[in-house]
Amino acid sequence: AKGLPVAGLDRFTLTDEIAVRDMMALFSVLLLPEDDLSLAALLKSPVFELDDAALEVLAAPRKATLFQALRHAAETDPALAAILADLDFWRARADFDRPYELAMRVLASGGRRGRFRQRLGSEVDDVLDAFLAFLLEIESEGAETLQAALARLEAGTGESKRDLDVAGDSVRIVTVHSAKGLEARVVFLCETMGKASKVNAASMLFPQASGEAAMPPFLIAGADAASKAVKDTMAFMVARDEEEYRRLLYVAMTRAEEQLIVTGHYNTQKPGPGHWYGLVRDALEADGRLEAREGFDEPVLVFDRDGTPPPGGKTGSEPHAAAPTLPVPAIIRSALGPAPAAPPVPLRLAASGTESEEGEAKGGRAALEALQTPERALALKRGTLAHHLFQHLPAIAPVERRARALAFLAREGLAADAASALQAEVEAVMAAPEAALLFSGAARAEVAVAGTLLARDGTQRPVLGRIDRLVIEPDRVVIADFKTASSPPAPDALPVSILRQMALYRALLKPRFTDRTIEAAILWTAGPRLDWIAPQTLDVALEQLLHTNCGE
Repeated sequence: AKGLPVAGLDRFTLTDEIAVRDMMALFSVLLLPEDDLSLAALLKSPVFELDDAALEVLAAPRKATLFQALRHAAETDPALAAILADLDFWRARADFDRPYELAMRVLASGGRRGRFRQRLGSEVDDVLDAFLAFLLEIESEGAETLQAALARLEAGTGESKRDLDVAGDSVRIVTVHSAKGLEARVVFLCETMGKASKVNAASMLFPQASGEAAMPPFLIAGADAASKAVKDTMAFMVARDEEEYRRLLYVAMTRAEEQLIVTGHYNTQKPGPGHWYGLVRDALEADGRLEAREGFDEPVLVFDRDGTPPPGGKTGSEPHAAAPTLPVPAIIRSALGPAPAAPPVPLRLAASGTESEEGEAKGGRAALEALQTPERALALKRGTLAHHLFQHLPAIAPVERRARALAFLAREGLAADAASALQAEVEAVMAAPEAALLFSGAARAEVAVAGTLLARDGTQRPVLGRIDRLVIEPDRVVIADFKTASSPPAPDALPVSILRQMALYRALLKPRFTDRTIEAAILWTAGPRLDWIAPQTLDVALEQLLHTNCGE
């Protein structure tokens, strides 16, 4: 209403998003042009931007399908002729392009991605990126046709997460769980009157005390039927829920740098005690003051962190300095209890070709900082594109690879000479005898791995990563990572980060393949050159990493 930029929700379901529904309509039309409803939705979408009046002129008097009406009208209307030409071209490409390639082709042509952004806002970029990532993911699972992709989309995609850490100066709508690590000058807590615990005498209980074995669930018909053991279990569960409820309130309140605004609402039934709004109000009421504030119908309770009003009545709209680091008032601490211990942060392994391999191969942080230039950006992009080619080219007939690779690189904006050089380098790597196993039918590409490792301080540390190539043989498992640094280091001088990366991959796979050896290698695309890493070297790297709590 006020023209404020909104970054969108922190989590979204792909098929609930308008942009994805528009792309699904496109897929439906390419598969079945006689689908009038999908074609009408597509014509009105940012893909073609036909307005209501033009659509009515086209659709209302038709005697056959909407697509036939479009073909007939295109004979005399240049704008409709251009739409028909695009549809015919995409229908022809649908027999050759995979869903991801076709979607990229559509969005990249005619500034269509920009049209989506203009109509739906900048947050649509996250939606389209998640849509394209989903298409890539299902391609690796065998869904390589429009029919298969559309079926997977219609079957449900689960939730996607928007990266609100880079949302800029815009309104971010997040759950408390997703707000961890985020901060903002002004934070609103809106849903503050929910129950701390939903456990009651008519609940299906799943009790599990800390450190005890899980008990089977049981149903309680009512309070009168509850035994002392059941009541004790319920009390434990309520206390556990209340502790988590207050912990989340602590997280929510500490997201604000300058101003925290706590609101609350309920429908017909007044909430019971112990909700967030009541906890905050009761804690601040004695030291707060009621003030009339613009935008509020009633006086609001105001509490200043240092106990005094802001000098000069300064508002959030004025220039501000960095918020001072002040202790949380004791009155709030008494209401919330002790701050919870932060859970271990997952250790995410850098994706090859997209992080610091170029800088580390040349000598550490100083070299890496010196590479934050346009040339560095090009090197990163080149590495990402190379990995894409390594993932998809093996499935393409050799006679088609060069043309398909160059077409893809051109769509990604790579200059012709750079594209030709990268294509040649990738082809040389794939043809190298030492890399034959990694591009054989037994190799799996871009395999996601996750697990936990026990650090030396006794904590379980989550680890997330993606292996470029995984080959499973009867007596061994081979893991390999592609590195695109232009000047690879000597085989006996691999950067520590690479050794730790491969050591973690190996450690994650060991419990799964206890009967086989796990061998690790680095494939340098410059050369190409394949470096096998000795098992004892990986053991030392893992030991050092776990000794430092997995890198922290």
